[in-house]
Amino acid sequence: MNDTPTSNQYFLDQSEQDAIDYVDNLRAFHMNWITFIIVIPFMFLLNIKLTPGFLWVLILAGTWILAIVLQAVLIFGLFSEFTGAWEQRKFQERMSRHDR
Repeated sequence: MNDTPTSNQYFLDQSEQDAIDYVDNLRAFHMNWITFIIVIPFMFLLNIKLTPGFLWVLILAGTWILAIVLQAVLIFGLFSEFTGAWEQRKFQERMSRHDR
């Protein structure tokens, strides 16, 4: 039997790796927003106790929310232009320039 990987096997391996990466990213996203829900109330209480005149927790929460939104955009493909197909297309364009 031939042990060299075929292009079909490579496609399956790549598809499996893409699925694993997606699930890992999805898990990280959920851990991020769950951690936010748990941590921010405590930070708010700490903020009110230590420096009630300045709500620095709003800066922290706003920044964290922005990070969660950006993570969601990347994971759920809201800007699907920058997916694997885009990367492959750009790679092929770059390689074709070098072949000239």
